[in-house]
Amino acid sequence: MFLRKNIINGSWFGYGVKLQGSYNVFEDNKIFKFGCGLYTRTYNLVYNNRVDVKNVGISAKGNYNYLFKNNIISKKYAVTVNGKYNELDSNKITSKIGITINGDKNKIKNNQIKSKSYGISIKGHKNTLYADIISKNKKFGAQILGHKNTIKKCTITKNKGHGIKIIGNKNIITRNIIKLNKHHQIKLLGVGNKLTRNKFGVKKNKAVHTVYSRNNFNKNK
Repeated sequence: MFLRKNIINGSWFGYGVKLQGSYNVFEDNKIFKFGCGLYTRTYNLVYNNRVDVKNVGISAKGNYNYLFKNNIISKKYAVTVNGKYNELDSNKITSKIGITINGDKNKIKNNQIKSKSYGISIKGHKNTLYADIISKNKKFGAQILGHKNTIKKCTITKNKGHGIKIIGNKNIITRNIIKLNKHHQIKLLGVGNKLTRNKFGVKKNKAVHTVYSRNNFNKNK
């Protein structure tokens, strides 16, 4: 199914659109005043839409969805993902709560996230954050609960809590700008994590709070 250039208005309840099947394209649409703007399951493309809703902007419950260049405004959650191999690319998010991921091997890249709570929360393994801008969130920038996740080339600044909070092992945090966050730039609970070539703007002992010593710190500044 190909859905393009529709204006879909509601009364702050229910779903704007439910993509129940696979291989659908949802492009250049506007969704306003629903409980949830868009629900998608598996192998769907959601591209260049504007979503302004009450509870959840886009809910992806499945695998291999591609959410690209959407402008998402929500009074609660911008994007919720439950599944694997989903990709969120170049979305602009303004919400109470940014992106929540529950699953493995998802990619979140080139997004701009500003929320009244946290920017990104991930529970899972082998997920990737790449080149996201996560700034001026009212709580923490990003929270990771899991193992072997990667945060690379992100800008995580001026958040009111920690820049990044990680609970897990063997995660990689590399080549990011993580500074001017109110609490620690990184709070780390786990072992075997690698923090390399990040820019904190302060010395490591002020930038990073770690509970365990068996982590690798290299060429951060």
